[in-house]
Amino acid sequence: MACPSTYTIPFRYPHGGIVIGKGGSNVKQLALRTNTIITTHKADPSRNMPLPYFKVQIHHSIGVGFTGVLRAVMEIQGLLLTSMMNAEHKYSKSTHKPSPPTTPPPHSTRASGPSDAELARPSAPPRNHPQSINDGLRMAYVPHSPTPNTGDGY
Repeated sequence: MACPSTYTIPFRYPHGGIVIGKGGSNVKQLALRTNTIITTHKADPSRNMPLPYFKVQIHHSIGVGFTGVLRAVMEIQGLLLTSMMNAEHKYSKSTHKPSPPTTPPPHSTRASGPSDAELARPSAPPRNHPQSINDGLRMAYVPHSPTPNTGDGY
């Protein structure tokens, strides 16, 4: 299956700015680095493109192939994702109300050692107990067979 020579990557305002850069510097550098042609287009609902989008095409005069297009698409998607994550982080910080300070629990005065809850916990079953066999749900001790290695690899 052949890769398409043109990809469209829709984006929402203001996330396209991180790809375009100041005066188009980022998108120009990306196009040079990947040997592609990258253009920005406005939303066009008549062409079934309800959002603005980037169009990435093979630079036919160089003829490098699909790898440059795919690299450019991945870098654009990564930049858009970074922008969206940064916006989400700023939003969550602005809407997050700080919780009231909590007081630390009082220090225990008893000597070190197992807690009462640890002492009340049942101990592990003996090794020959049926629960000590590995049933696939938990790892437990399973004694190995005392048969000697016959050298056949099994």
